[in-house]
Amino acid sequence: MRKIQTIAVILVGAAVTLGASQAYAQVSVASTNVPLPIADGPAPNTPGPPTISTLNFVVTTTNGVTDADIQWSVTHTFDADLEFTLSSPTVAGTVVFGDCGGGGNNFTNTVISDQGVAPNCGAGAPFTGTFQGSLNGIVNPTAMAPFNVSTEQAGTWTLSVTDDSPADTGTLDAWSITLTGPPPLPVELMNLEVK
Repeated sequence: MRKIQTIAVILVGAAVTLGASQAYAQVSVASTNVPLPIADGPAPNTPGPPTISTLNFVVTTTNGVTDADIQWSVTHTFDADLEFTLSSPTVAGTVVFGDCGGGGNNFTNTVISDQGVAPNCGAGAPFTGTFQGSLNGIVNPTAMAPFNVSTEQAGTWTLSVTDDSPADTGTLDAWSITLTGPPPLPVELMNLEVK
């Protein structure tokens, strides 16, 4: 006679390592209030009103965050005009990228991650790929580190985009946050039959 047992298995967004290693999950949440126009600055080196977009990160991060990344796509005809500031439920506005890209056009599926490569601020547009943060052409390899915290991060995250020069306009087309951390970040359960 065969016995059938049902075992609950926690699925995570990233790989699970068993044994002495910690299991980590990776969860991404995208903003739903985009696209949004990016207002021009009124004069050179004078930021215009910020374009503010939010997302609600609904997954529990009770045991904190070990890695945070942001991804965006922007249509704009002069990348160096733009500055991107991120805030979380517990971290105040932090500039993660800005004044980089020269006269290049657009950001296409640009990911800012402390594990990224240094951006080429002179000729890197449209910055498709994974890059470290940068401000005024100075690479910041820990731009996202303030968001790696031991506290709950579920709640409202805000991306603010400013344009510090007139003449070139643009649109924040999409953006999302990806958080990695220990359980209970995993999100689903499935049944596995063992015979």
